Amino acid sequence: MKKVLIGCGIVALVLFLIAVGLGIFVVAKLNSIGNRYQTAVSEVNALDAKYAYTPPADESLDEQRLSDYFAVREAVLTKAQSNPTIQKIMNTPQGQDPNIGLGEIVALGTSFGPELISTYAAELDAHQMSPNEYRDTAERIYATVRSGADNGHQDMTEIYESLNRVIEEMNIQLAKSNNSQHQVDFEDKTSDFLAAHPVPESNYEILAQYKDELTKDPFVAFLELFGLAQIDQHAGVQTGSAPQPTTVGEPATN
Repeated sequence: MKKVLIGCGIVALVLFLIAVGLGIFVVAKLNSIGNRYQTAVSEVNALDAKYAYTPPADESLDEQRLSDYFAVREAVLTKAQSNPTIQKIMNTPQGQDPNIGLGEIVALGTSFGPELISTYAAELDAHQMSPNEYRDTAERIYATVRSGADNGHQDMTEIYESLNRVIEEMNIQLAKSNNSQHQVDFEDKTSDFLAAHPVPESNYEILAQYKDELTKDPFVAFLELFGLAQIDQHAGVQTGSAPQPTTVGEPATN
């Protein structure tokens, strides 16, 4: 089995994206950071009212909404990878210092962070999706992967093992860099999702169509799981809950 190697540059990138991810997944927690963050966070918050959401009663995955979810995910990742400082971090060979200056770090935090959150908001809006729906979809995806792996479904098992290898390696690297507080327990977290989201077997084949999307950038799963864990811990959002019932993807009425 191919060993996953994650260099210090990727760890640095993930630590930055964790900070931004807190804006994406725990938007209320960033309201005191500054005007640019407040504006970006407001854009995200507004979408929960605009596209209010109720999870499907049967916990099924909808192919069109999965496509929308992955389109949002890919757009945010593409935006992140377009930043010259992030490119420098990602292109730094393992074990080497990416030589990021203080000005570049400040620019990432004060300028690019809000841009990335605004990209997330714009992509959600383009797909008529609220942050609640995005988070709930993520939970049901990881619940499906875990359920399928537990039940011997080949594609779900391969996805689970691929993501778990990268997350375990990320945890090792985070511990080495004294960032153990950012580690993610993939088994425990997916167990939580599975307890909250009973998975119909039909989900396995639907999600198998997105195997490449789930495994091509597995550190994105780490960021999503970290953000979802922060919701549970800090934001008072219960796993599997979403307020304000309405039809999926339809704007809420006032």
